[in-house]
Amino acid sequence: MIYNLSKKLLNMSTTTPFAYNPGSNIPGTQKVGNISFGTPDSGFESSSLKWWNGPDEDLGYIITKPDPDGLHIGGDEAQAYLGFRRSAAKTEASFIELANNMFNQNFTTGNSAKTWLNNNGYWTSWVTSSSSGNSFNLGDYKLSTQYAPAPNNGDITFPAHPLVSGQGLGVTNPNLVGTADSNYKYQLYINANDTNGNDRSSVLDQLIGHAGTLTLTQGSNSVTYNFTNQAFNHANVGPNSPYFYDSQFGTGGPGTGTSPLGSLTVLSASASSFNTSDPISISITTV
Repeated sequence: MIYNLSKKLLNMSTTTPFAYNPGSNIPGTQKVGNISFGTPDSGFESSSLKWWNGPDEDLGYIITKPDPDGLHIGGDEAQAYLGFRRSAAKTEASFIELANNMFNQNFTTGNSAKTWLNNNGYWTSWVTSSSSGNSFNLGDYKLSTQYAPAPNNGDITFPAHPLVSGQGLGVTNPNLVGTADSNYKYQLYINANDTNGNDRSSVLDQLIGHAGTLTLTQGSNSVTYNFTNQAFNHANVGPNSPYFYDSQFGTGGPGTGTSPLGSLTVLSASASSFNTSDPISISITTV
């Protein structure tokens, strides 16, 4: 397991990089309509696209719109093919008001506004999140095949620890998590931040010290795990202190504070492996 113990520098504001991209998606980024967003693991600065940082997301919710005619002017006086609007306050009511005023709609919830915006090619910093009783939902995650503890914003990883000397793997089959074979033990790591850099700890905290079910959904594929109150840990084993089930590495390193085998099991298997492109939503139910 690769552990990066360097700490993230504190930023004065939260922003997201964007590019107008009517072409194919750039590896490591995500795409809504003709808008690419997020910082890929590599190739970001060298891509042929012009990238812009969006407005400060701590002050309000952002809506990013494509401008195919290039009628916007960026901060460096360059022609821009993107435009940004921010709600007056970082509240659901203010975000709904902005979306309704921009598009002459009658949204009543932030979630419905986000769904319409994404479906029509607009990006927004509003995070779909809801809770009802003991159920919690959040989206905007992605699968990484690194053999590492979900080190980047929005990462979910399924690291496979070798049982004999050899190289660990990052796998794409979510049905392997919680199992072991003659060569590997298969684990699950989730970054505390989603792909937009929003801290999702308040929801992921429900994994710690509780029993319940965890569902990961990507398109038509979905896997549900049963977990006990011993299954998940949360520790500084990488950037953003990921949440993890790990039967071999724990909060104190190898063999210390590990999750017991059998504390996480597959309740409902995914029909096929996940991919590294499409977003993954997370649903947690505690008992």
